[in-house]
Amino acid sequence: RGWSGTRAPDGAPNILLLVIDTLRADRLSCYGNPRPASGAIDRLARQGVLFAETIAPAPLTQPSVATILTGLYPAAAGVINHPNRLEEDRSTLAEILRDAGYKTAFANPHPLLTPAWGFDRGWHEYRYLHKPSRFEASLLADLLRRLRLRGLRVGYQADTVTDFAVEVLSRNRSKPFFLYAHYLDPHFPYVPPRPFDRLFANEEAPRLLDKRLPDGRRRIFSIEASQRQMEETVALYDAEIAFTSREISRLLSTLDRLGLSDRTLVALTADHGESLGEQGLFFAHTHYLYDPTQHVPLILRFPDRFPRGTIVEAQAGLADLAPTLLDAAGIRPSMEMEGRSLLPLLRGEETEGRFAFAENGRTIARSGEEENPRWLVEGDAGKWRMIRADGWKLIRIPTPSGSVYELYDLTSDPGETTNLADRRTDIMKRLLAPLEEWRLASESGSIAETEIDEETLEGLRSLGYVQ
Repeated sequence: RGWSGTRAPDGAPNILLLVIDTLRADRLSCYGNPRPASGAIDRLARQGVLFAETIAPAPLTQPSVATILTGLYPAAAGVINHPNRLEEDRSTLAEILRDAGYKTAFANPHPLLTPAWGFDRGWHEYRYLHKPSRFEASLLADLLRRLRLRGLRVGYQADTVTDFAVEVLSRNRSKPFFLYAHYLDPHFPYVPPRPFDRLFANEEAPRLLDKRLPDGRRRIFSIEASQRQMEETVALYDAEIAFTSREISRLLSTLDRLGLSDRTLVALTADHGESLGEQGLFFAHTHYLYDPTQHVPLILRFPDRFPRGTIVEAQAGLADLAPTLLDAAGIRPSMEMEGRSLLPLLRGEETEGRFAFAENGRTIARSGEEENPRWLVEGDAGKWRMIRADGWKLIRIPTPSGSVYELYDLTSDPGETTNLADRRTDIMKRLLAPLEEWRLASESGSIAETEIDEETLEGLRSLGYVQ
């Protein structure tokens, strides 16, 4: 498979990977949110290294998690849409660490990160923690939840992930372990459990902004909402983050209690962010490539090895995470990986950021969401693609008459409101060549469509992806 098969050296660290689904960086206090929703995550950042500019390769889960686990961009991993199967000839982080002598475990609540899609490879223990009933996934159940007439506990709540992760830690105290805990709660619908549902929002009910088209699909573009509705919905999103942060605190406290913290590398990140109304996309992701969905947190803590309280300003990408974790474990990263270890940045051996690329995704079959009005060419040929480097972002958008480009100076225009493509031809020239090289490489292989099994459909209905 193109990797060295290196055994982990004596004293190799445990690795705890925390991926929080749909978490945009700027909703954490350590990234600037004044609302106190992320206490445990903020403490983790103070104890370790915070990467200020980390970019997801796609605004949807399967491609981004495939990148996290392989160090490859989505096309090279064979995962560019929901749903695609992770290519079997691609080495995963779990397989490499398992073969290097690690005990591996995955706590997963997401219906697209299951064995049906190839995400079970390399794990000694794999636990799927999200099995909603047909009623839980129905529009009626969603309505009753919003009216507070039925307080359902859906299977993907953060406490179930932490419960399993704590169980794994208690059984793996001697052999080095790689534990991946995926937290899904910030994903829409934002239904935090009590008392978190009243943490930042005060209206009685219904508060959740969930508008529907006549055919039942959720409005995410053509939406009319009052300022109060918007604020209440963002408050519920932040409350989901607060609940997840509490559960992460419980997991990190378990590390302390078991005496594992000093020899455990903790990595916290997200698969993608969430648009909270920016650029006309409301409480969704998947569709655009602006920073609300692409800028994700990345925090690494390894006591006595990584400097405390450090902020790395150089840009990084999720493709860099797998080679970084392997590097820290003393295992030579696979030659096939497209990402590069971030450890040189901590040692001062690099000061420049790297290119980060991304592509968006097509609306899923039988979608439960409104169609993207700016997907202007049918099929994967309509994909947007992006390069981000040195404080600039260039987006390529296909149209029937040719590509159009958006260029943003993220330093002076972090909201990406002023397109400079016609004015900064020097930046266009510098970024367009590597973007086109990456785009052509990512389009060179075809990704087969895969039939969606009923269990996956049930999970996708509960997340609003299908009707």
